[in-house]
Amino acid sequence: SIANIGGAVRLVSCKTGFGISQMIGKARGIANDMDCDMYIVGAANAGKSTLINHIMEKNDEDSKKSRGKKRAGNANKKKGAVTASPLPGTTLEFIKIDIGNGQNLYDTPGLLVEGTLTQRLTPAELKMVVPKKQVEPVTFRVVSGK
Repeated sequence: SIANIGGAVRLVSCKTGFGISQMIGKARGIANDMDCDMYIVGAANAGKSTLINHIMEKNDEDSKKSRGKKRAGNANKKKGAVTASPLPGTTLEFIKIDIGNGQNLYDTPGLLVEGTLTQRLTPAELKMVVPKKQVEPVTFRVVSGK
């Protein structure tokens, strides 16, 4: 089964980049062996597009290292990133990304998981409840009698 090839679970962080290089290396190896493309699939608003952007960024870094020095111009420009948003439903169709060596990576719309809060709220309600900046923890001390 495909789930048993190299382990089914990979710990990665789009925030720090931890584990992304190893994960994409393993995925590329499997895609090469099976002669197929790669698809990022998951629940709506799980961070698939953010992961794709990190993969593209890493892919750009690797290709710049292998090309050596370049003159200024279009060759130095960063490839366009896919749109990522805190609101679910941003990716509406499959987005094909050429990652070199004849391989493509696809960003897919999120799977709708029944019963999740984001499925129950309207777009207007989502805009009200989704944080726009990092949430800071607050501790209150309650003294008896007050």
